[in-house]
Amino acid sequence: MTRNSLVSFRSVKLSKQAGLSFLSLFFWIALLGSAFLIGMKTVPIFTEFSTVKSALSRAKSAGSEVDIRRAFDNAMAAGYGGTFNSQELVFQTVNGKLAVGFAYERKVALLGPASLLFELSDNQFTQ
Repeated sequence: MTRNSLVSFRSVKLSKQAGLSFLSLFFWIALLGSAFLIGMKTVPIFTEFSTVKSALSRAKSAGSEVDIRRAFDNAMAAGYGGTFNSQELVFQTVNGKLAVGFAYERKVALLGPASLLFELSDNQFTQ
């Protein structure tokens, strides 16, 4: 080898390696896996809440409290609303009109003593 070839070989800069180390890969897999598992346990809560709200919006035009409860139960049976039933609806008279709403809690066990508590409610009474 000539001197010129050695100089040019030494002057080439080695680029820094890019990528994930095993520990950072393990960390990201654990983080994404935890987020996925929490999502799998909480998505049914939000779908139930959406079903309850839509069933209530359909049932509130039924008239009396008994008719609203019956229409609500029928709408929940058609849309599979989970464990929520018409006995958990709250009725109030507001300005001489019957207003109906709901508020309930769902607890989701995660791992050991850790759990999530969801406090779901219709923010305002709908007339």
